[in-house]
Amino acid sequence: MVRNSVYGSNVLLSILKHDLTDHDTFMVLLQTLSFIICSERVLFTHITNVLFVLFVFMFMLCLKTFLLNAVLHRNIISPCWRVTMYGAPVDLSFKNISSLTDTWIEEPNSGLRPLKRNSEMKYLSCSLRLNNNNITDLHDLQKTVSHFLAQPAHLTWLDLSFNKIAHIDHVLCELRELRVLYLHGNSIFILSEVDRLGVLAHLHTITLHGNVIETNKAYRNRVISVLPRLKTMDFSAITRQERVLAKIWHQSNSRCRSSKVNQ
Repeated sequence: MVRNSVYGSNVLLSILKHDLTDHDTFMVLLQTLSFIICSERVLFTHITNVLFVLFVFMFMLCLKTFLLNAVLHRNIISPCWRVTMYGAPVDLSFKNISSLTDTWIEEPNSGLRPLKRNSEMKYLSCSLRLNNNNITDLHDLQKTVSHFLAQPAHLTWLDLSFNKIAHIDHVLCELRELRVLYLHGNSIFILSEVDRLGVLAHLHTITLHGNVIETNKAYRNRVISVLPRLKTMDFSAITRQERVLAKIWHQSNSRCRSSKVNQ
């Protein structure tokens, strides 16, 4: 027991002197933890238990940091998320805005988390709220995103709900990093315009309820079929059964179109 305790103490002190994110340090810690667990001569007295808990804690901390660094160094996470993993959204809701150009003179609403700016006074955020306004078109959306965000190309979350938008503009298709898009409570009436969003490879959440298109019988089937990477629609998780039904609907609809063309 004494020998194991001395060994554990020496290794512990040695590890504390090194960078926990270093690969060699990580491997030493892993081997030491394995030794303590597997050694038949370890008697779990009070001291040994304390050492064991410390090793487990350091192991988990080191593993988390090591894996996170590995992911970041390989650019698996987009640059925006590396800078502002959970940055506060730029909130321009409830501003009585009719045109997107009107937002350029507005200051974002303050929230629980303060917004951070870069040297150019642009916001370090990947989220933009424009909900509960009177916006009718999105022609200046790219300029608006560039006006506020330090990294406009990495906008991942956009809230346009409760406006007066009648069409799904092509400008939305240019937001290639978009993950979440809220369009509920608008005036969108052409269901086929949803097809345009199929180019957004990362889009996994969308809301479209409260629009005229919701009354279309094929509403949910069409949206799910043209946006196969969706996980959530109208704040409801997409089930496996819904995906199957949407696929069947799409195949049936395609056959009907083909037969009409042949006629």
